[in-house]
Amino acid sequence: MDQKKYKRMLNAYVMKQLFFGVLYVCAMGVVAFYLQNVFIALAVLILCVIMSTKIRRIILSKYKNLLEEDCNPADYLGFYGEFEKFTKSYYGKIICRLEIAKALYYMGDSAQALRYLAARVPEHSLLPQELILYYNLVINCYFHRGDCESLEIAKRKISELARSGNYPVNVKAGFDAMREFAEGAIAFIKKDAVGAMEGQQFFENAKLSKLQSVCNSYRMACIHLWKGEIEEAKQLFNYVKNCGNGLYHVKLAEEKLKEISDNAN
Repeated sequence: MDQKKYKRMLNAYVMKQLFFGVLYVCAMGVVAFYLQNVFIALAVLILCVIMSTKIRRIILSKYKNLLEEDCNPADYLGFYGEFEKFTKSYYGKIICRLEIAKALYYMGDSAQALRYLAARVPEHSLLPQELILYYNLVINCYFHRGDCESLEIAKRKISELARSGNYPVNVKAGFDAMREFAEGAIAFIKKDAVGAMEGQQFFENAKLSKLQSVCNSYRMACIHLWKGEIEEAKQLFNYVKNCGNGLYHVKLAEEKLKEISDNAN
């Protein structure tokens, strides 16, 4: 990987945060100086903190889009690899490591992603929302490896979490969704078109990023292929091939298109 490139990306991210942070501190100081009112100064301070947090999220979203919209897991891995070294917060490092494992998975190295999660992301250290993301990634990795046995184990663990009294209703709903996702992945591996289609209902009414759209299209293309709907499958495989950029799905789609072409001759 081009370490200098990713360090430049991280430095640009840090400098943008510093710029806006200084800007809001200056604004707070000016207002407090002219108004000479402690309550207004306190209100401005709170406003500045809120705005700085929002701006940080906006800036970070640009780098999130390396994967979500650009489908570029290699650059995503490089950025978060540098970010993980930069951040001093233990929890910040854990979040970065989840993103690193995600990038490894989307590059097609699910075995390395699982090893990395086991070694660097203690499950007990995750907050509920991150725990849902953790299991989503684990399910995807087992799905990529065609490992139904591990998916069944993960599904049972997720079911236990969904029944636990330790989590609020919205988090339990997230665990339920992950359980259904695992069931769909198992059906897909077994080429059960009906079960796989039921698993796809998870995405029916969701607003999809480019990443999700490509992954979803690959799965739908395979289901069409199993059902003998060749033209529908080809259309979706071509979409994955043309829009998937650095995702491992591109290679799989190319293989499927070649298989379709060979069978047609």
